[in-house]
Amino acid sequence: MILSLLSVSTFLTSILLFSLLLFVILKNRKSSVNISFALVCLSASMWLFCYSKAYETNIAGSALTWFKLGFLGLILMASTFFSFTINFLGFKSAKNYTVLGYLIGLFFVLLLLYTSRII
Repeated sequence: MILSLLSVSTFLTSILLFSLLLFVILKNRKSSVNISFALVCLSASMWLFCYSKAYETNIAGSALTWFKLGFLGLILMASTFFSFTINFLGFKSAKNYTVLGYLIGLFFVLLLLYTSRII
């Protein structure tokens, strides 16, 4: 295990984002804006946590696994941020585009998990 400033700072940021997720959800669990913002925080927290674990390891195969898991969060961050933006701005007519965004994200997640085309 290799501790560096990069791995510690990304780990602490992931914990901070996860704490923000819990705070937002506990404030109002039923609000679509809160739920979509919590999903943004979850995907960013997942990305940063996995990358901090990858930075800590000195085994190449283990680092690659952590980077792939972290990249899942990075892929989903685009879809969740789009969903948050639509909910925050109150665009009721753009809900179909949110579903399309999640489907595109799912495509890239499957591409990441079952091929070596992304990582």
